[in-house]
Amino acid sequence: MRGIRGAVTAGLAAWSAQAKTILHISDVHLNLTLDEMNYGFDSSPRLLESALSYARSVLHDPDLLLYTGDAVAHIDHNESVLAKTVQTGFSMVQEYFHVKNVTAILGNADFHDYEFYVTDPEKGGTNPTIGMVDAPWKQALSPSHFEAFDSRGYLWYQIEPKLVVISLNTVPYSVKHKPDTKYLDDPFNQFEWLRRTLVEVQTNGSYAYIVGHIPPIVDSYGGESQWELKYMLTYQAIVEAFPNIIKAQALEWTKIFSAKAVSTSNIDDVFYCYETSMKADDELLHEYYRHSKADSTRLPPCTTSACLDKVLCTQTWFSTVLQYRECLDERSAERIGIPHWLHPFQR
Repeated sequence: MRGIRGAVTAGLAAWSAQAKTILHISDVHLNLTLDEMNYGFDSSPRLLESALSYARSVLHDPDLLLYTGDAVAHIDHNESVLAKTVQTGFSMVQEYFHVKNVTAILGNADFHDYEFYVTDPEKGGTNPTIGMVDAPWKQALSPSHFEAFDSRGYLWYQIEPKLVVISLNTVPYSVKHKPDTKYLDDPFNQFEWLRRTLVEVQTNGSYAYIVGHIPPIVDSYGGESQWELKYMLTYQAIVEAFPNIIKAQALEWTKIFSAKAVSTSNIDDVFYCYETSMKADDELLHEYYRHSKADSTRLPPCTTSACLDKVLCTQTWFSTVLQYRECLDERSAERIGIPHWLHPFQR
């Protein structure tokens, strides 16, 4: 199980007299045939039960539950097992947290891995991929929200009078998506919808959180791009056009990151100061690494320069693997005392 985490989100305090709380649950990877409590493997129901119990002891009544996908184990399943696993995991979460505001987001493991059939949302009706596992959300969502989710996998929620949460269907953008639909510039017309939604949010003087499953980044695990480049560039262009209303993006296995984290000229002060501090403090960088991976006692230390540099370079929102590797090269040069102006790599 990759992540259950709770947070009092300071950014929400700006729109409400009292700060709101968010519980983020992702990558449960539930295997209904397991009974062990082993950490570092797919979750047994017992392990999920234990994690939920602990989460409730820390954050009993969250204002928003981000449930961002990958409820199913890393093994091949038939459709009935997929549906049963998704239903069981979601039901267990609901037993512990009776939250009015809960997101409906599918990950790449919630059906046959990365296989998501792209249909025309304008025609309506149930998307065949979503339809395999949509039962849990029929009761959890309003009829209009469920209709949107069932046909395309994305929607928006009004959480506060001035706060909207936008949940995206990110699987079609993945470099591993099947069947190959790279010829489509806008699968499910989601980019067009996102622009239109953000314009409406801006016009209403509101703010937005964007949530999803697969992050539009170069991943620190393997230094690989998670989205097809053309989709990543389109998405970046959209969010860069709304830097003052998008307060954060929370997408599955990455940290919550600022919509402004593209260049240091417009990063929020808190993000910029934190990144600057980590650049100068290997101990702080190691602490970030540990907490980003649930602070497990079984986690290998990240104390070598190579490991720490990978963690630091993922703090910048790069579009390509080449940019990420150039960052690693620059960090290596800086560590041995080569001045930045001598680096042969363009930023």
